[in-house]
Amino acid sequence: MSADVVAGLKWERPRLDVPAAVGEEEVTGIFRFTNTGNDPVAIMRVRSSCGCTVPALDQDVYAPGESGELKAILTVGERAGPQRVVLTVNTDSPGHPTTRLIFQTNIPEVVKLRPRVQVWRQGSARDWREVSIETDPAYTVSLSGDSEADFLFDHELNPVPKTPGSYLLRLRPKGTTERSQTKLIIQVKLPDGKKAVSTIQLLIR
Repeated sequence: MSADVVAGLKWERPRLDVPAAVGEEEVTGIFRFTNTGNDPVAIMRVRSSCGCTVPALDQDVYAPGESGELKAILTVGERAGPQRVVLTVNTDSPGHPTTRLIFQTNIPEVVKLRPRVQVWRQGSARDWREVSIETDPAYTVSLSGDSEADFLFDHELNPVPKTPGSYLLRLRPKGTTERSQTKLIIQVKLPDGKKAVSTIQLLIR
């Protein structure tokens, strides 16, 4: 029996490399299969190695000769760069109950933040810190305005003169007497109206 026949299911491609476009909120991979056995096969469970990816089936039981699709839906969020997710499929077919499917994609980095974490010591002076932001000059960068960090920190976001696509973000806490950990949300609007988000970790400890 070939390596791609598992639990009576023959998988068209057990490994998928799916390209991701800039600004996409989700990346979807579709694993197609056929029940090549003589008995119905029930898919009992599909587990994902990452909470960012949700598996989805149209049905659980497939008759002999019947084909189906398993979708793997990855939520992009703040992720960037290469992503690899393993889907483990468990069925009720004796002898071949389990198979592993590989879902890979490479998410374009929309914005670069340096540094991504700023830390103040508890009780220290309310000094300003700076974060460098770089993106495509065609994109628009802004702050969300509704995160917890907007109430705990002063901030100034300004474009860098004569450097399209570059911004300087200045930050300082409104107080340092209490420990806190929060995120400031950076929004990037693309020319087609799509949005991407990234965050800066802000800590007082």
